[in-house]
Amino acid sequence: MQCFYDNNIRTVKDVWFVAKDICNLLGLKNITTALKFIPDKWKSVEHITCDYNNHMIIISTAAFYKLILVLKMNTFKNQFIFVYK
Repeated sequence: MQCFYDNNIRTVKDVWFVAKDICNLLGLKNITTALKFIPDKWKSVEHITCDYNNHMIIISTAAFYKLILVLKMNTFKNQFIFVYK
């Protein structure tokens, strides 16, 4: 397990992250909705034995960056609407 800014982020295969950890880090409450923007080749279900939940969705580094971009685009869009009004 890696620690990023005092957050426990589980990694698999060195470049894959547990989606739940990343969504928690980014403040995304609904993991299913967040992962709709991620292509299938950038996500997978992995059997992990170190946790009570044995099957976890993992995402690639590219998917991690895409989640950040989607989050920032939504934030910018909301700010633009506020300024426009």
